Amino acid sequence: QEYWSIEADFKTEKEASFKAQLAEVNGAKAAIENKEQADRLLADLKDCNYQVFSVEVTEKRKNPPAPFTTSTLQQSAGNHYGFSASRVMKAAQALYEKGLITYMRTDSTNIASSALSQLRTHIAREYGDNYLPAEPRIFKTKSRLAQEAHEAIRPTKIELNSQALGLVGDEAEVYELIWQRTVACQMKEALVEQTSVVIRGLNKSRQPYDFRAAGSVLKFDGYLKVFGAGEDRETGSLLPSLNREEPVFVVDWRPDQHFTEPPPRYTEATLIKTLEELGIGRPSTYAPTINTIIARGYVSREGRALYPNEVGLVVNDLLVKHFPSVVDFDFTAQLEGNLDEIAEGKKEWVPIIREFYTPFEKLIEEKDKEIKKEDITTLEKTDEKCPQCGKELVVKLGKFGKFLSCTGFPDCKFAKPMEQSITGGGSEPAGDSASGEKVDESQLGKCPQDEGDLILKQGRFGKFIACSNYPKCKFTKHYLEKIGVACPQCHEGEVVFKKSGKGRTFFGCSRYPECKYASWTRPVEPAST
Repeated sequence: QEYWSIEADFKTEKEASFKAQLAEVNGAKAAIENKEQADRLLADLKDCNYQVFSVEVTEKRKNPPAPFTTSTLQQSAGNHYGFSASRVMKAAQALYEKGLITYMRTDSTNIASSALSQLRTHIAREYGDNYLPAEPRIFKTKSRLAQEAHEAIRPTKIELNSQALGLVGDEAEVYELIWQRTVACQMKEALVEQTSVVIRGLNKSRQPYDFRAAGSVLKFDGYLKVFGAGEDRETGSLLPSLNREEPVFVVDWRPDQHFTEPPPRYTEATLIKTLEELGIGRPSTYAPTINTIIARGYVSREGRALYPNEVGLVVNDLLVKHFPSVVDFDFTAQLEGNLDEIAEGKKEWVPIIREFYTPFEKLIEEKDKEIKKEDITTLEKTDEKCPQCGKELVVKLGKFGKFLSCTGFPDCKFAKPMEQSITGGGSEPAGDSASGEKVDESQLGKCPQDEGDLILKQGRFGKFIACSNYPKCKFTKHYLEKIGVACPQCHEGEVVFKKSGKGRTFFGCSRYPECKYASWTRPVEPAST
């Protein structure tokens, strides 16, 4: 949905400048839906006289975050470095085996009293007594099922950072994150002075237009001295000193058009956070859960975002439709709660398992007879007719993606990949794949073996080019899916999408094997100088 904002550059009589945004019109929230409304409002705003209506200064205390649990370590490393959950746990496992950190699969935020004493001594020695709170900080564990006998993830020797230990690579990154968070959690809070200003404009009819500006100043850095990067750093703009009823003047107007956006896609970090909030899983299961849905092809990772694949959507729809009680958000959390009570001797395990398994076994038997394979794999009908028997063609989901199949199967075994239509003979426009993405036609043309049309196909390791006369002609060659960036290593080839043996996407040079450039992260074109 379209909406507009109006921002103004103000200055005082002393030439101090600042920015403020229109917030209220005649006491109601400013809601500007289109350019016509913005233009009418802007014309009225230009006829107003402006002055400072209110100045409010407050002091905000920003407390340090708790020491790391498994999930918060995975989230933080994902946000800071873009690490996957399994990559974080691999580095943490190596650090634990070297005796450098405590056990890395935990949902507790406890720190041993001996470690707290060492922490406080280290903070007083390295940063001064003014960074040390009067008493050690004790954090409450958010998880209802947390094992309080465990500790949070912390260094075993707080006086040694990653440089002192000579760590490199992922281990250095993960250890430094753990070290900083552990030290920071026992330091004083940061003090931030926040200023909120309302600038009021009055037109000839005395109708008020209120602009708001906010600024913040870090008065005492506290724990931010150690753990001040990324999402934990307080950032704010500095406002000039303003007094109530002081006149201000508009230097420039900036009406801007915006559009509402959908929620962002899950990353591994935000998915783990949601799982934890829903009570699904344990410290040891987050990384394997994500690895499983990627390995099975339910989702793909593009950059940091997770995108659902066709097979994932089909499986999800099937489970929600036929097994709603099992895939309900509360199912796993409730079952884990029951298992904990069994472990504590509060409940018997046989009734709990029987309560679940007896109806579940019956449901499985019913669905085994009710659900047919073609009901799951058939995605949609088409207007196309089978060239062999004349029956309707339908879109089905196979091992390597979508394909067209005859409704007369198994009597008629005609099938063709959806990508065949890129040659211009199907319902899709020439040069586009079935998914709507642009196809590099310069890589197609005629088959060098039998002069048949070359078409784009989807295989286990991604897209490839094949002859349309298959199986009579078995000519194939690689399809180079370019990203529009020159190879940063040889500067001659172009960076293309590739697939590893495990189906993971990576980026390589189009001149391989002459150039062996490869990267898990998408390269960008260097900025021109």
